[in-house]
Amino acid sequence: MNIVTARHIRILPLNKADFRSYEDARKFIENGFHKEGELKPGCMNVSMDYFYNNTLILFQYAGKIIGSGLLKYTISTDEPYRRGIFFFEKDTVNVFDEKITGSVFRDTVKEFKRFNSVAQIIDIKYVGPINRLISERIS
Repeated sequence: MNIVTARHIRILPLNKADFRSYEDARKFIENGFHKEGELKPGCMNVSMDYFYNNTLILFQYAGKIIGSGLLKYTISTDEPYRRGIFFFEKDTVNVFDEKITGSVFRDTVKEFKRFNSVAQIIDIKYVGPINRLISERIS
């Protein structure tokens, strides 16, 4: 995946109320996409206001980064429990073989404090080091 083209970086938490296990979260990332790279987050009721075109999305679950994808664009909706639809660049969505822990992420992103339950903005200056972390974790 060539994420160096990303213009923004966001951590997107997948919460345990919606995804009861790591396996549920993993399956959602792997199977929640349609042929065009479209993700319809039926149980992800997140605001589209903070997700911009060409954003590297880091999927977080249970205090670890478990996957990533390059967001192409979003569409807002008025549907209950689904505020929008994410469209990812084809072939950029991955679930990692080895999860990224908070301490490993902190070693890479110096300003990072901890994972939490809200989407976080990461400075784009870290796209290269984060790209290396991702490359080490996908087969």
